[in-house]
Amino acid sequence: MKTTSSLSRLLLLLLFSLITLPTLAQFRVIGYVPSWAGDVNSVQYSKLTHINYAFLLPTATGGLQPIENPAKLQSLVSLAHANGVKVLISVGGWNDGNDSGFESIGANASYRNTFVTNLVNFANQYNLDGVDIDWEYPDAGASANNHALLMQQLSTEMHSRGKLLTAAVVGTGGASILNSVFTSVDFLNLMAYDFNNFDHSTYDYAVQSINYWKGRGLPANKTVLGVPFYGRPTWESYAQLLARGASPNADVFDGVGYNGIPTIKSKTNLAFDQGSGIMIWELSQDVTGANSLLTAINQVVVQRNGVTPPQPRPSRGELRPKALRHNRAPKPKRLPTPAAD
Repeated sequence: MKTTSSLSRLLLLLLFSLITLPTLAQFRVIGYVPSWAGDVNSVQYSKLTHINYAFLLPTATGGLQPIENPAKLQSLVSLAHANGVKVLISVGGWNDGNDSGFESIGANASYRNTFVTNLVNFANQYNLDGVDIDWEYPDAGASANNHALLMQQLSTEMHSRGKLLTAAVVGTGGASILNSVFTSVDFLNLMAYDFNNFDHSTYDYAVQSINYWKGRGLPANKTVLGVPFYGRPTWESYAQLLARGASPNADVFDGVGYNGIPTIKSKTNLAFDQGSGIMIWELSQDVTGANSLLTAINQVVVQRNGVTPPQPRPSRGELRPKALRHNRAPKPKRLPTPAAD
């Protein structure tokens, strides 16, 4: 009886821990892989849960432009799936500020049907796990309503096939993303960067971003915090900055603002406490070894799953001043190369 009782208590304790503690599978770590940069053989798959391949571009009538580097996508899917990582196709991106394809599709029911059918077929063709919509950006009014209609239709078709639907949204000020979209998606990737120039992705802005979307009703389990692996205003990658002498433990070098390891860890803890994951733009901008930002994220995830107390947020001296406005200048990270067209 005593042995049985002890075993029962142990089983109950195990069940309780499974219910109350986040796991790596529950905490999403999503990395973008652009078609024009990076080697799929260098991706640290064991530290990711999802990969978004960027970008697929729509035509004005619901068609799809040829995907750039399809062989790379095929290899990525094969390697990712072998490591238990899901792969989604990201549609859109900054595209030099040209969202005319989305605007045309959203405003026409026939084009929407064609677009959704084409995305379903594309996802099946490449054995993808879902679709990530990165429409930058719907406008207020009819455009916002059309975006919501498109997301609802995609949700029906993707979810009925067991596939994911996600979307990338601005960090704050995304009024043109209607609340009805929240029920259509599995989660939203908050682009909590490019808010200002030098101070484009501070810890404070990450807090503001999460508070903005959750304040509008986005559930924590659909809130994924985006972090940059690059600096501004030069757009240099984290790897390039370190090669020039930047410290992996700082946020500023030679007039360039970036996220070093302490800030990345603090943001990951924030995402753990207030959301359900972290998103990275983009993986090829990282380094390998002890200074890897993805490794820093993984260390926090492992610690939190092991009930390690969260690390403190950066000291006031490590924080940049709050950004004043959202700078929607063209973002090279969102630009497909000419060969994609």
